Amino acid sequence: MLGYRSTLCGAKIDPENIDKVATSLTPYKSITHCYRRECLSTTPLQLPNLWFTVTTRSDLYEKELASITDILHPVRTLVLPAKRRFKIQVILDPRLSGKDGFHPSHHALTGKLPGTDAPTLVLSETEKEVVRQLQDNLSPTTDPIKAIAKKTGLNPMEIVQLLMKWKESGALRRIGLILYHQKIGFKANAMCVWNVPEQTIEKNGRYLAEIDSVTHCYERVLTESFPYNLYAMIHAGNEEAIRSIFKDISSDAGLTGGIILESVREYKKTSPKFFCE
Repeated sequence: MLGYRSTLCGAKIDPENIDKVATSLTPYKSITHCYRRECLSTTPLQLPNLWFTVTTRSDLYEKELASITDILHPVRTLVLPAKRRFKIQVILDPRLSGKDGFHPSHHALTGKLPGTDAPTLVLSETEKEVVRQLQDNLSPTTDPIKAIAKKTGLNPMEIVQLLMKWKESGALRRIGLILYHQKIGFKANAMCVWNVPEQTIEKNGRYLAEIDSVTHCYERVLTESFPYNLYAMIHAGNEEAIRSIFKDISSDAGLTGGIILESVREYKKTSPKFFCE
């Protein structure tokens, strides 16, 4: 809605060169997350092991992707944009970090699913400056809104009204703290993927969104070389717990043929930066 596009990308990199390749990608401001992931499942496929997300202005999207894929050439880059979002909600209870099971959370996104065409918000230069201020760390004061108002020339109530308007439109999902999940016991995380029939993917996606240990859930485009369309990020205390949760979720939801791609190294993790090109 702000005029930006994003996508998940993956590439199969020689393990001896993966650190060097990742280092060449992380300076890109459009790349917000970059991980090495290894498959915990048995599969004959040659799976990508370097995964990263790209978020950039819509009119720069193709050019930015081309620049990034040129770095990876001759390795093929998989481009896997989301078709629907079922959940983005990182709620991690430290009491569950060592648990193997999964628990209903009732945090699923409800109502109209994203992925349909939505009008781009037309923002004034002042409103864009509000966005810039909000995407940085808030001032550690008792009244951070007052600090933003001072920098933008608006009064605090105008800032609050803007936030309410953006929240109602769906442009603003949340304002939250960045949590370093490893420090509270969630030392393992994995991207779990399944190939789900089109007629059941909404039901399955909404089910996965109800699980505490699932923090993100998407439907993404399906490709011949990576034939999976339902994605869920799972956080747990260790690899064994990840395997157990994946097995239980798959069994309970009737999902088969899925694989686990565990994050074994984090190269970059930041939030998207809007109106800063």
